[in-house]
Amino acid sequence: MKGLTALCDRDGLLREIYSVPCAEKGALTKIDGQEAVTINTTQGVFHVATKGEPFLLKVTTSGPNPIDLTFTGINQPVQVAVPADKDVYDADDNG
Repeated sequence: MKGLTALCDRDGLLREIYSVPCAEKGALTKIDGQEAVTINTTQGVFHVATKGEPFLLKVTTSGPNPIDLTFTGINQPVQVAVPADKDVYDADDNG
């Protein structure tokens, strides 16, 4: 489960994306109604918002571990209810 925490590190994720070689600007498109530019790379296709801040909106890759990930609710508050201890499962706990 610790591997999923990388998805919560926006700056780290963007560093990885920006270091992808052979990126080419593609066509304009819309992701969930928001205008985006397509960035084509050897590792996948990235869609970046063209209005406001250039947030990453969608990532699609292929290969042995394909990804189709859409980011929504950017800059929106998140409400979280803390579960009771009995309702928490720790995947890293082997006991």
